[in-house]
Amino acid sequence: MKHDKSIGYYQGILQLRNPTPELIDFVKNDAKKNHGIIAKQKKVANGYDFYMASNTYLQSIGRKINNQFSGEFKISNRLFARDRLTGRLVYRGTIMFRMPCFKTGDIIKVRRRYVKVEKLGKIFIGKDCETGAKVSFKFRDIG
Repeated sequence: MKHDKSIGYYQGILQLRNPTPELIDFVKNDAKKNHGIIAKQKKVANGYDFYMASNTYLQSIGRKINNQFSGEFKISNRLFARDRLTGRLVYRGTIMFRMPCFKTGDIIKVRRRYVKVEKLGKIFIGKDCETGAKVSFKFRDIG
């Protein structure tokens, strides 16, 4: 399905937070292969918002990013309108992907303990600085 980018119509938003240049290039190159499916791109305080002309493509690129990069991944949908012809509800999807602000070897605070990060992934792995115990944690545990 070809979309006219000049109209500015979009079906979903891909929100990248703390993105690396590698992640931004990955998204742009993948979109280019899919015939310019990005309707609009917007720089925000801590990343980028890509407005996608296809919700199906948004889900597809979201899965690719989640499989290839480590970070926090959230999907949400918001009611946008009701289709006049079919009467069906139309939703706009949003995928938020946040890359960590830390890297392997950094010491961060997790659940009120200091942990040295050993592995990045969907679940982060580290070593407790006091006890030496192995610790696994997610984004929500940091702080």
